Amino acid sequence: SGTFGYLPPEAWQDHRLTSTADLYSLAATYVKLRTGNEPFGTNPVEILARQQRGEPILDGLEAYEKALLLAALDPDPEKRPSEGARNWVRRLYEARLSSSRQAKGQDAVWASVKAQTVPQSREGGSSDVTAPISPGTYVAIQSPGRCSFSPDGRRIVTDSWDDTTTAIVWDARTGERLRVLQGHNDWVYSAAFSPDSRRIVTASNDKTAIVWDAETGKKLLVLRGHKTFLWSGYIYSAAFSPDGRRIVTASNDKTAIVWDAETGERLLVLQGHNGSVYSAAFSPGGQRIVTASIDNTAMVWDARTGERLLVLQGHNGSVYSAAFSPDGRRIVTASSDNTAIVWDVRTGERLLVLPGHNGWVYSAVFSPDGRRIVTASNDNTAMVWDARTWERLRVIRGHNLSVYSAVFSPDGRRIVTASIDNTAIVWDAETGKRLLVLGGHNVWVWSATFSPDGRRIVTGSIDNTAIVWDAETGEMLLKLKLGR
Repeated sequence: SGTFGYLPPEAWQDHRLTSTADLYSLAATYVKLRTGNEPFGTNPVEILARQQRGEPILDGLEAYEKALLLAALDPDPEKRPSEGARNWVRRLYEARLSSSRQAKGQDAVWASVKAQTVPQSREGGSSDVTAPISPGTYVAIQSPGRCSFSPDGRRIVTDSWDDTTTAIVWDARTGERLRVLQGHNDWVYSAAFSPDSRRIVTASNDKTAIVWDAETGKKLLVLRGHKTFLWSGYIYSAAFSPDGRRIVTASNDKTAIVWDAETGERLLVLQGHNGSVYSAAFSPGGQRIVTASIDNTAMVWDARTGERLLVLQGHNGSVYSAAFSPDGRRIVTASSDNTAIVWDVRTGERLLVLPGHNGWVYSAVFSPDGRRIVTASNDNTAMVWDARTWERLRVIRGHNLSVYSAVFSPDGRRIVTASIDNTAIVWDAETGKRLLVLGGHNVWVWSATFSPDGRRIVTGSIDNTAIVWDAETGEMLLKLKLGR
C-alpha cells in the first residue's frame, strides 16, 4: 500500500521493488514540500499519465531543481540516479549553494527533504512497497540536526550532518567536543541521555541501538533484536525509563522492544501495530509505555508485563508523536490528519480533539505543570491550548515556513519553536508575544530545547551546526560544528 503519486510506477504496476524506489518517493515529496502542490496532479487519470510519461508538475522551481527532480522521477527505474537518496540530497544542496542566491524562505525549503531520506517502510517480508501514507510521513522520524542537554545540564549530545553514523558529546559550558560516539554503520536517528546523565542511548538505521558511557564514550551495550528481514528493523527512537533501568526502542518492524539497560537483555516485545512505530516513551512513573505509529493509532502498554492496555483510535492519519502528561493521567497525540487528540490513560477515552491547524501536526507536548499543551504544525504556526478546558489560548504566528517542534521552558513561562525558515523563536507562553528570534543558522532548524535550568537553549540544524543561546537575551554563546 502507499500514496498514489508518490509510489514509483513499477511499484503500483508490477508490485516490483527497485533500488531507486526510495529516491522516487523522496523526490515526489520534495515537490510537494517545495511547491505545496501534488507532484503529478490530483486526478487519478492525470497522475497515471504523468507518471508514465515522466512529467511531474515543477512550476515555480529553479532550473537546478528541475534537472535533479526529472532524473529522480524518471518512469524507468534504470535511468534514475543510482547514487541513492542521501547522495541525491547532497547534490541538491550543493547545486543550491552554487546557484544564484535564493529568497530566504526558498533557501530553507529544500532541507525538509533531508528528513525524508529515511528508507521507506517495507514492512516484514512483503514484496510490496509501503510508501508514505502522506507526504511528510517521515518528518516525524528523528533526523540529523537533533540535539539535547543532559539532565544535569553539563553536556549536549548531537548527531552529525556530514557523518550521520555518529553522535557527538559536547561540554555545554565551553563547547569542547568531548567524545565522538562511533559504532553504528548507518544513520543515527536519535540520541538520548539516561536520567542520571551517565549514559547515552543511540538509535540507528543499522537496526541496532547502542548504549554508551557518556563520560568516556565507551560502548557498553549493543541492542539487537528487532526483525532484520530486508528493510525491516530500522530503529527510529530509543529512550530510557525514568529510573534508568530499562530502554524502549521503536522500529519499522511494527514493534517496540523493552530492554534491560544494564545487561542488554530483551525483556518485552510490544507487538500489535500494523505499521512502523515512530516513537515509544515511558510514562513519568515508568509503569506504562505509549507507542505512536504510521497505522494511525497510538497504543498504551504495561511496561512490566508487555500487555497491551489500550488502542487509541481516532486519527485519520499517521500518528507522529505521543506524549504523557506530567502526572501520567493523559496522553496527547499529534497526527498528519491536522489534529492533536488528548486521551484518558486509564480508560482510553478520547477527551478532546484539538482542531485548528491547516497542516500536519508534528508534535504536541504538555507544559511542565500539565495545564497547557503546545502543538507544532507545517501550517507555519504553533498553538497553545488549555489542557483542562480545551480552549485554544494562543495561535503563535511568526515563522514563514513549517514549525517542526515546540516545547515549553522548564518553568512553563516560555516556548521555543524550531522551523525550516532557518530560525528558532522564543515566545511568552502566556501572551504569545515573540520575545527572541534565534537566527544564526543558514538552513532548516530541526530542533530547539531548553537546558534543565531554563537559562540556555540549544538549536540543531542541518547546516552542520548546533548553537547554544542565552535564553534571556538571545545572545549566541557557543557554535558547535558537527562535522569532522
